[in-house]
Amino acid sequence: MGEFLTTIRETIGYKIPLDSDNFGQMNVESAIRIGIALNEYTLARYEDIYTEEGFAPLIEARAISVEHPDPGTSSEILEK
Repeated sequence: MGEFLTTIRETIGYKIPLDSDNFGQMNVESAIRIGIALNEYTLARYEDIYTEEGFAPLIEARAISVEHPDPGTSSEILEK
């Protein structure tokens, strides 16, 4: 993953926001390890939450600055 991101950053630079897609279901410890490992690439976001129930505590705690659920896979449309 690091080699892949290095290639992308060398191509697009650091002025263009870059984010990750789904890393899959993982626990908090794994999410922190991935965040630390990929920190040097200054990703705009890391995706690992799928439902409104998953986003709610983060929004309430103001722990995230951007919420960008994928309506096709997060069941967001079906939850409303």
